Amino acid sequence: MKQFQHKGYTLSVEMTRYAGNDRQAIQLIDTEDGDLYCTATVNMPDMDLGDNEVAIKNWSENEGILECLQANGVVGAVKRRMPTGFVYVDVVDLL
Repeated sequence: MKQFQHKGYTLSVEMTRYAGNDRQAIQLIDTEDGDLYCTATVNMPDMDLGDNEVAIKNWSENEGILECLQANGVVGAVKRRMPTGFVYVDVVDLL
């Protein structure tokens, strides 16, 4: 299981799926206590995504998570940015 550091935490990647539309989700787990650190993706049911694409939540408490996932070989470069409310989600490929 891939592990890396982010903001002083050692995290592991857990791939899961969203209920309802079965899209890929990335959850990051704190390896010290096994608790969910964050869900790095956001489920956008109306957004057109390819089979290997995910939308990354890179704002608020998740700020910086995109760069961390890229640096650790979890996701690729941003393919496009899509508006959602007052922010944009970054659409990337899973690696």
